[in-house]
Amino acid sequence: MGPAAAVIHVTLPKTGACGGSYTSSKMRVDFALLFGGRDVADSAAESLRADGYEVGFQDQHDGRSIVVTASPPAAQSVDEIAAARKRMDALARELGGAFLGEGGSEQYVLPR
Repeated sequence: MGPAAAVIHVTLPKTGACGGSYTSSKMRVDFALLFGGRDVADSAAESLRADGYEVGFQDQHDGRSIVVTASPPAAQSVDEIAAARKRMDALARELGGAFLGEGGSEQYVLPR
């Protein structure tokens, strides 16, 4: 008997007749930002909450780094997600942190 096989079904949003973009589709994407201490993480969280994001914190194994997770208040279009990525990256840089990208529960450590 051969190796086991798995079938994965993925449903993608429909595109236009010419294969247009997915900008009319909405999805939820969570973001993660890394900071070197609680004070800057709290500042980022305050800013994100003011924009309507639900915010969480993940203390990291190094005992000093903190990941701030940000969930938007509603599903976003592809264009809105792209704008949010830019906003997250700018906020992280402004506060001396790093934008990690879209969610995940991995442990991150700031480079020394």
